[in-house]
Amino acid sequence: MVSMAGLGAKASSWNGYFTEYRGASWSIGGDGTLSQAVTLPNILKIYNKNLKGFSSSKIDWSLNMATTMAPIDLSPPRSTLTADHLARRPFRMWLPAMASCCCAWKLSVFFISFLFGGSDAVLPVNATSVKVGFILEDPKVENHDASEVVLDGSHINSNLHLVCFIEPRLPQGTDYEIHKNDLVKWEKITYTHQAADSIRYWSNDRTKTAISYNTSFHMIGTYGCYYGTLNKTINVKVENLNVALKLHPPTNFSEVQKYIMHMRDLTSIPGWGTSQQLLQGKGVDESCEVTPSSTAPPIDMSVHLLHASDVTVIGALGDTFTAGLGAKASSWNGYFTEYRGASWSIGGDGTLSQAVTLPNILKIYNKNLKGFSSSKIDWSLNMATTMAPIEELETQVKKLISEMTSGNGLYINFKDDWKVVTLHIGSFDLCHVCLDKERYGPSAMIKHLMRSLNLLKSKVPRLFVNLVLPIDVSNLDSVFSTRPHCKILGWNACPCMADGDVASKHVVASAAATYKKLVLELINSGIYDVSDKFAVVIQPFMFRGPRNKEGGLVAEFFGPDCIHLNTLGHASAATALWNNMLEPVGNKSDVWLTKASLKCPTQARPYFATKTNSHVVTGMLTDDEEDSSLGMPTGAAVAIAVVLGAVVIGIMLFVWKSRNSRPRNEVIRLIPTSHARPRI
Repeated sequence: MVSMAGLGAKASSWNGYFTEYRGASWSIGGDGTLSQAVTLPNILKIYNKNLKGFSSSKIDWSLNMATTMAPIDLSPPRSTLTADHLARRPFRMWLPAMASCCCAWKLSVFFISFLFGGSDAVLPVNATSVKVGFILEDPKVENHDASEVVLDGSHINSNLHLVCFIEPRLPQGTDYEIHKNDLVKWEKITYTHQAADSIRYWSNDRTKTAISYNTSFHMIGTYGCYYGTLNKTINVKVENLNVALKLHPPTNFSEVQKYIMHMRDLTSIPGWGTSQQLLQGKGVDESCEVTPSSTAPPIDMSVHLLHASDVTVIGALGDTFTAGLGAKASSWNGYFTEYRGASWSIGGDGTLSQAVTLPNILKIYNKNLKGFSSSKIDWSLNMATTMAPIEELETQVKKLISEMTSGNGLYINFKDDWKVVTLHIGSFDLCHVCLDKERYGPSAMIKHLMRSLNLLKSKVPRLFVNLVLPIDVSNLDSVFSTRPHCKILGWNACPCMADGDVASKHVVASAAATYKKLVLELINSGIYDVSDKFAVVIQPFMFRGPRNKEGGLVAEFFGPDCIHLNTLGHASAATALWNNMLEPVGNKSDVWLTKASLKCPTQARPYFATKTNSHVVTGMLTDDEEDSSLGMPTGAAVAIAVVLGAVVIGIMLFVWKSRNSRPRNEVIRLIPTSHARPRI
């Protein structure tokens, strides 16, 4: 034991802690006298100056057999050594010299017994047989000699007793009765052996001992019964994936792995692999004619004339989709890892021919691009966090600003460098909106979005923001239902879609549509169009998810959980994002076509599209069932503006008088007037 070995007893700091000061040990140390150190031997020396056996600081263990960090199951070799000392050397040396042989003998035996602890003493057993079995209740299944017990659907709410049968019976006697659970041990075998955390039961004849559990995920595993030098093991398994999901849907890889190791029928999990075979990035050899800028963009250049070659810094804000969770995982082994270098909007691993990502596209135009994340545990300016709700967005924005202003080795010219930041968040909220509409509903979402955009607008110069709408997760059940391996996690990441609840699905779909409408109203209000150094542009491709020519979702683009994207999905999303960035506002594709090719800037439109350079009048965009951002020709827009102006003048007084009595639009209510600050 550590305390008897005196580990670190005299250390005043970590320097010296890992030294054993056996002479100072409370129970066996004999350094100095009682006036110098209070130890049991120094107390006994007062009564007998000839006391022997105590340890000292002179590297003399004497009869101190304690070892640092010794577990109780190391007692056999120490007890053997102690018996050897007692039988051969110490007492034969002591007896002739002792004035009172009888008294000294009794005192020494008591002292040594205390040192080594009566509970650590090894009692002899002559084990000849060990068997293990089980008893399952309700319905009852019993087997007295088994290597495994398999839980099926009928035993989800049952009790399980694991029974160890020993021969011969445990010897009689008080010491054997006291230490029976140490002499016959039940252990749960994981990476290490640990005592089974269950109450022990013994038969009256001491030939059987059992541990009992209510069936649960916790009890799944391998158990061993140890008696003397013999042992037997039994594996507690589940029948198949369906039983596992009823018992406890796994929430992380370690739980998935535990089920895999203890599941009899693995055929219900297609694609499972014990090795972590990573998917490779999806690249393209497509290229555009690129004429990189020979000079830096003019200081007074407008965001509405921003070319790809002008972009020096790239960043991202968002959730699991942007963090790249499981992007390269070919099975559940590897799924719970973030592959940020493969992320569609911010990953920068390799080149465009190796992986299609927005940074790899932009690198063609500017080799000095900064801020993309990589697989080398480098988040850079990727502020996204797995499972982030939109209420965390403002914190991400503040962190992004801090990273850009501090540089952190990126050498960013915060004032003059042009920056592109892609913002994609909201899936977590949609997946939980049925549980808490006030916290995760569209009204709360738009408030958090507006605060974050306001912060970017006020703090970050020369910024183009890609605002990518979150995917409507209510559509993903069609993918989920066609891929059996999705069931292993269930809808754990999206509880509002669990169990095929039609009402919850409707809540999710309604929330997604409402949030989309509020985002359009916010951006079309014009509050982010007042500076030529800042623009927010809605990129609508993501909302409906990846579609094939027939209009169905492309299941091959999703990872093992059927919610988040794999490398194919990330590459396709990057292509769709880039194409949206070049498409004029009002004519952007809201259909994420999976076979789309990368578009190229043209002489007529060499820059990223904004409302201004797309000749769209603020406030004229609507949310249409077939197109998320409709525009109109300039002439028509002007004509309508004139008519609307006349109408507005005619009803201005009426509106002013009735404004306080009428419910206001959710977004307009949040937008500050010219003489008031935002109240959000």
